Amino acid sequence: MQAVVRSVRGNRFRRLFTLAAIGLLLLSTNLFVVPLISKDPSKQTHIPSPGGSFRPSLATNVESVPKTKPLSTKTPRILYYNTHAGTKSNMEYITGRLGLNLSHFNPDTVQGAWEMTQERAEELVAEKFAASTCQNYDIVIIADTFPHGRALVQSLLSDNPELKCGAQIVAELTNRFDWGLEHNRGLWDTMQLHKALWRIESKSKGPKILWTENNPLESRHLADFTWTTPEFRLLRPVGFSPVPALEISEKESKLVAVYPADGMTPSPLTYILEKLGIPHKVLPKHYGGPKTLAKYRAYMELPYQVSTMKLYENLAAGVVMLFPSKAFMTELVLKDIMFFYPALTMFRTGKDEPDWERFMDYYHPDLAPYFYYFDSFEHLREIILSPNPIDTNNVRMEGPKYYEGIRNKTVRGWAHLINELGFQVTADGEADSVHAGTVDAPYRPHLPNAGIQVTSKLDESFNRLHDWKMAEEQRFSEIRQKMYKSLTFLELSALQYRLWMEEAPSKRTMTGFLPKFEAVDAQLVDMMNRIEAIPSKNASQVDLGLILKPDSIDLINDMTRSVGGFGRLYRKQYRSFAHLARILRITHSALKLVKKLDRESGMTSVEEKLNVSFKGSKQLAYPWLLSKMFKTFSSLTESYSIDRGIVFVIEDSGYDKVLRTIRHLRKNLGCTLPIEVFYNGDYHFDDVHGKFRKGDIRLKEESRQTLDSMPGVITRDIHHAFDMFWEQADTTEHSKSYALVASKFKQVIYVQEDQILLANPDKIITDSTAFQNHGVFLQKAHAQEGGNGLWVKWFLGGEEFASSETQQSRYFRNKSRNEVDGGFMAFDKARDGVLHGLLVACQLNRNKVRDGSIDWFLDVNSGKGEADAYWIGLELVRAPFQILATPPGIAHSKSTTCGPTVFFDESGAPIRLNSKLWDWPKLFELTILEKMKDDSRYGFLEKDLYFCIQKGKTSGSGVLDGIESISFQGKTKDVLVQMSKVGTK
Repeated sequence: MQAVVRSVRGNRFRRLFTLAAIGLLLLSTNLFVVPLISKDPSKQTHIPSPGGSFRPSLATNVESVPKTKPLSTKTPRILYYNTHAGTKSNMEYITGRLGLNLSHFNPDTVQGAWEMTQERAEELVAEKFAASTCQNYDIVIIADTFPHGRALVQSLLSDNPELKCGAQIVAELTNRFDWGLEHNRGLWDTMQLHKALWRIESKSKGPKILWTENNPLESRHLADFTWTTPEFRLLRPVGFSPVPALEISEKESKLVAVYPADGMTPSPLTYILEKLGIPHKVLPKHYGGPKTLAKYRAYMELPYQVSTMKLYENLAAGVVMLFPSKAFMTELVLKDIMFFYPALTMFRTGKDEPDWERFMDYYHPDLAPYFYYFDSFEHLREIILSPNPIDTNNVRMEGPKYYEGIRNKTVRGWAHLINELGFQVTADGEADSVHAGTVDAPYRPHLPNAGIQVTSKLDESFNRLHDWKMAEEQRFSEIRQKMYKSLTFLELSALQYRLWMEEAPSKRTMTGFLPKFEAVDAQLVDMMNRIEAIPSKNASQVDLGLILKPDSIDLINDMTRSVGGFGRLYRKQYRSFAHLARILRITHSALKLVKKLDRESGMTSVEEKLNVSFKGSKQLAYPWLLSKMFKTFSSLTESYSIDRGIVFVIEDSGYDKVLRTIRHLRKNLGCTLPIEVFYNGDYHFDDVHGKFRKGDIRLKEESRQTLDSMPGVITRDIHHAFDMFWEQADTTEHSKSYALVASKFKQVIYVQEDQILLANPDKIITDSTAFQNHGVFLQKAHAQEGGNGLWVKWFLGGEEFASSETQQSRYFRNKSRNEVDGGFMAFDKARDGVLHGLLVACQLNRNKVRDGSIDWFLDVNSGKGEADAYWIGLELVRAPFQILATPPGIAHSKSTTCGPTVFFDESGAPIRLNSKLWDWPKLFELTILEKMKDDSRYGFLEKDLYFCIQKGKTSGSGVLDGIESISFQGKTKDVLVQMSKVGTK
């Protein structure tokens, strides 16, 4: 593809630029090739962060050195290396007032520009791309996304003069100099750019880069990650917008306008405004620019950057603007309600919260008098609903006057910079426009107080710098964790709104129920409770009218009809999913009940309404369920043809343990239950390309053949049960709930691969009172600090809609961040409530659902919260369950207080060890079982692969307070020895 080198102002040098472009092509036809990647719209529309003319307070001033040589009368040839339309218009305005032409080069025409790696940059340098690009210019300005110009920067370190960029490189930073690199290319590649800039600024004797920024955070960020402090000039955008004003109605002019996105991320502001009843106007994508915004009563925004082009354009046009106050902004960012791009960078500027005034133009003292702030959404509501005028400072008139001064100083600043490069340039033809005093002097940023010095061992130095950054991120995370606990239900709903709106929009995708259906939890819970209370033996004698009242049936029918035109539900629409899952559970059980009842008059109408609700909720809640093996819900339940069996879910790494466990079950424990071993297909997520690709089967063919040859054992690929299953659960751990649903066993016992069974699973379940009563066998996990049950309370519709079992749980009372252990569980799928609870567990472990569910404050993607999806699912559909009251303990030897977790049955007998490391000699040394009496405290600490008794927890007698020690000998120890003798060959 031809290089795009285009004159954009004036005709004076058009012919010269055209000849230069032809010359570039003749010199190297392979420099500007057809790009292998298209323009990335998420970056193209990313608004750069404008800066200002004030001098940052965290900087060292640099005295301007007077020029000793006369200025050249030659007009500078300037190339603008940039992809962003806003910064391009800004620079065209500036060069127009300086009487200069500006040529524009769009790096989109360069292969790999958007993911410019170190390797690609070096390739371009070797191909003379940098030298050819710069050869016909005196100045090359790399603007907005600095990594696009990485090849030009890299060329400055070349020892070959023929490969260097011969023009003066000027960096116009707007959105962090390394924006996008670590996210797209990884840590190593990002650090190569950091080290290259350190070499250029600190060691290289060659040409340097002239640095400018349009907001004061850029220089701070550069110092933080390159450990260099070059001279900077702060030059705010001119606030010029060529967009003509649109007409708006008189009614609209009385409203406050809001844009529905924070950059490229949907804003929760519109959701909150609607919920609080605040009148507003949602702007379309092309809303008419600042001149149109000035016609509204005011404009509201949750800032997503430290500054934006829109901020200055609006101020220059006299737009009345409303922003969160500094304290409220801190709260919103920490709670993650809004997306703020430079959150980590900004939080490094202060101790406990960002230094908003120094580094963010929305709060800088010079600009603050021209903005209006609200301290909460309730405060915003007061401001808007008040009959008093918002614009008490007359920003409509005074804002443009004030900004004209900033605009003129910016133009003079660029004139001053170009004069320092030896070219005679004036602003608006005024001879004194660049004299000292008309512009701010350059300055140097301070290095952060991190106690690091860059030495000759560059890699080691930058690794220490990275460690500092990681420590700062951890500090930020800890502060955020504290704020999470203060989220309100409204804020969680707003957060959900932002999350699901990040998915690809579709007219066929359900965005939620109508407002009148949002607060229906009480009615749905009441219906589920009534259904659950029906005695199964006397179901045919039950009066359906007492169970499902006509108004209740009409409610769920109206709800499903209202969303009947949608094909699917956004994955992170948690509350709407909760309603649909409950409706499906109600209608499924009700339809089964109707079939048992005598056909009475009017029953046909009831059945028709139930069928409509059943079919609609089923498709929206679980679109993956009836897609391949199971064509109807009846075919799913009818497939449960075997009364009881055991399920494993493994991949190659778990094969040896499962093979040993199966032989142990048969030989030592006398268990004859049939066994299904599931594996998660052959699709793997490609991190580089962001998609699933077909690869190696997760369980080798030889392993499958060995298992299939064993009596009563069969291997199954979960992908054969559900269509395109890799889109539902891409990991083995998160696919276990799907395997339990797909299993042919009515009563399914799940055993995790690392469990050492000390008793027959069949007998454990048969003897369990909890399983006999409720069809569920769940055991408590070790309590872990940092619990917060707020997300689950919100998901259920409120704490009042949780069962007494859940309300008394450690999780719900914020005593532990997990509740159950997922190593050994059992479920009776013949019970409607249990089956529907498992389906909810599938949803909560689903791709793009789990990274915002179960507990927003617990990283369920790591697998730590996966097991809690089961009791949450049962609770949502009101299926009774009881988590065994006996807490786990620790098995250890006399020489240590650390060891595998031991679990007990309802009688207190040990039934299994959870030991990730099967080191048999060390397991034989286990002699003591520490059995916790009260799990309300944290008696154990997790260390490596085991749990340990906390030091300082022992009583005066040396016995651990609250823990009972018993001997690990006799029959139980014999079982362990017997298992070790079972081979895997």
